[in-house]
Parts: sequence; structure tokens; C-alpha cells
Amino acid sequence: METPLFTFAQKASLLTEATSPQWGTMTAPAMLEHLTNALRLSQRKFEVEMKVGEREAAILKRRTIGSENPLPKNIDSPISPKDTPLQYATLAEAHAAFFSELASYYDFFSRNPDAATLHPLFGFVNFSEWEKFHFKHFTHHFTQFGLL
Repeated sequence: METPLFTFAQKASLLTEATSPQWGTMTAPAMLEHLTNALRLSQRKFEVEMKVGEREAAILKRRTIGSENPLPKNIDSPISPKDTPLQYATLAEAHAAFFSELASYYDFFSRNPDAATLHPLFGFVNFSEWEKFHFKHFTHHFTQFGLL
């Protein structure tokens, strides 16, 4: 698959069990699972509730997706609480799930090009906006783990 996001995501292959974060407490497998869950969210594979009102969602969306600013360090995730148990037994399984979900994400939007799916902080997000968010989100965590 030759999309800018997929090509960029290949950097995740550089992670090892020994890769430590430069900030925060996530492990490499936990970070991959976190990114995998964000990809699942963008495809409506699980339900979420809005964490903010409509006006605040519009502001957060503009400030996050609509800006060039990086995501702040140590930000809390609305979909991955810190105490969430790992879904996969090995880093290899987490890698496989991440790349499988990335392919599924592109398949979902190729079949549903006009879809807008719910993000708990930004409201409804379309494909173009998800692309920007995922690129920014991957950049945030790849920087956290020294891959950039």
C-alpha cells in the first residue's frame, strides 16, 4: 500500500521490546495498541461518547487537526486509559495488528468515502481529517519512542 500515512507508519517496524519512551510511561507494545485503537475508532469499530460539547469539539478539532502544532507531551487519551491491559502477548502480534488495522482503515474509507466517524473530542471527522489526525498522532508517538 503506497499512501503517505502507510509509508510513514513503516517506522513502527523499528520498535523493539527494549525501545523506551523519551517521556510518559507507555511501553512500545502499549503505544502500538494505542495507535491501533485510534485506527479502529476512525472506522467505527467501537462506540464512543462525546467527552465535550459541540462548541468545544469544534474548537479542539480546529486547534488539533486544523493546525500545524504537534500534540502536547503527556496528553491523556480519551479512548485508552492508562490502566488498559494489553491485548496482544508479543510486540510482533501488536505490529501485525497495527498494520492490519491500517490496511482496514484504508479499505473502510475506500468503501465509504463520504463517511464521517465520531471522535470523542473532535466530533465527526471525515477521511481527510482522520488522515491529518493519524499522521499527527503517529508523529507524536514515533517521536516519543525515538523513531523520528
